[in-house]
Amino acid sequence: MDYTEILAIAEHKLVPDHEGVLNEIRVRIRSGSTGGEIGSMVGGYLKDLREQNNGAYLIMKADMDLYLSQFIWKK
Repeated sequence: MDYTEILAIAEHKLVPDHEGVLNEIRVRIRSGSTGGEIGSMVGGYLKDLREQNNGAYLIMKADMDLYLSQFIWKK
């Protein structure tokens, strides 16, 4: 799964209640210059989402775990 897929899933699952999370993901996508850099920045944000927005985290937990499984630090 790449960052475009996790964004699409988030757009489906988090609208309209967690629009701020979507905006944060989009900011990281726009600010990266390579796919690896963007993927890592999105992953770092999702990794910390549990503490920042537990409601959104619970909705996206399974998808986030799958996305983060490609990174060394996972959760």
